Amino acid sequence: MLAATIRDHLKKYKDKFPDTAKIVESSLYVDDFISGQENVDKALQTSLESIEIFKEAGMSLRKWHTNSKELERFWKEIKVLVEEVNCLSDEEVVPLKGFIANKRVQWKFIPDRAPWWGGFYERMVKTVKEPLKKILGRSLLSFEELTTLLSEIENIVNLHPLTYVSDDKDDTEPLTPAHFLYFGRKDFDYPMPFTELFDKTISKETLRRRKLYQTVLLRQLWTRWKEQYLLQL
Repeated sequence: MLAATIRDHLKKYKDKFPDTAKIVESSLYVDDFISGQENVDKALQTSLESIEIFKEAGMSLRKWHTNSKELERFWKEIKVLVEEVNCLSDEEVVPLKGFIANKRVQWKFIPDRAPWWGGFYERMVKTVKEPLKKILGRSLLSFEELTTLLSEIENIVNLHPLTYVSDDKDDTEPLTPAHFLYFGRKDFDYPMPFTELFDKTISKETLRRRKLYQTVLLRQLWTRWKEQYLLQL
């Protein structure tokens, strides 16, 4: 169905981009566009024309790869203009090009770090971020207190089971992220050890109150995280 849709869409461009339309039609493999050209100029032209062809169809070509360093540099230089400035008029594009060049703006394509790219693990990050924001609110924590709280949260998240939890005590323990993150460790009750720095001028009573406050925050976050995590399964 997808291939037939693309072939039908290419008919609109057989007059405007005859060479590229022909290349695209014969170079599609599943959802990949695999092709080559005689030189860098032709390859660049083919890539830009193919982007325009698929953009009108609501499809985005991304993650370009090439063995040509020159072509790769061209892609990096024009990427912002291709993706973001396509909607601007010619009068607006020219000064924008100058601004980008003067400011030495570099476009870095890192979709694998984007929130919409990670899938399951990004949803897990979300289940920690949202409860943490709600629990902390406008709380004012010192760096050491926040580090301690985040370490406890890290321990909670990394110890949640990834596999079925059996009622039989003789069965093997379920796998958790900690098994992969701390390979070789037998005790996962606490995060990796770190040096805690305390201001010696703070009284013992103040430290006790702050510790109780951290415990309350941790319990509240655990309750919220557990509820949201179950909804993600």
